[in-house]
Amino acid sequence: MLAVLVVLVAAGVTAYRLRPVSATSMPSSGVALLTGYGVVGASGTSLDPTTVVLTSAQARSVARAISELPSLGHGATFFCHGESTDFVVRVMRARGEHPYWTARDLLCPSPGYLLINGRGATQSLGSVCALRQLVVSLLPRGAAPGTRGALGLCPASAR
Repeated sequence: MLAVLVVLVAAGVTAYRLRPVSATSMPSSGVALLTGYGVVGASGTSLDPTTVVLTSAQARSVARAISELPSLGHGATFFCHGESTDFVVRVMRARGEHPYWTARDLLCPSPGYLLINGRGATQSLGSVCALRQLVVSLLPRGAAPGTRGALGLCPASAR
């Protein structure tokens, strides 16, 4: 099994984790959809979705950005009052089918994390700000103001 070595630095302690590529990598085939939201509510509700079909080049850019995110570990759990979804990337074999791979940007704890479900695994990834910038650039201009607003949760150096 291929693995990516991920280095995490937290509170001055360096930890190394092997992240299985198969558990977190975005599939390279199928239909990839990106959904951003007009309203990303604090109560865990995201409303007014805007969904776009990603081109092959766009899907590869998103996959590359996701592959560079550090792992928060298998089974990482966060306790928040309502988990708001900033955006969702879904991959399905054909449009209209049930997605077999999903990545959700959840905003709690701030600035957020990416929760991936697919290929029989669940994985939490951190440092989502660069991915968030890419996602906003792929949405139609003026659409999904809630998703665009979540960039404000990222440190200025990450925007």
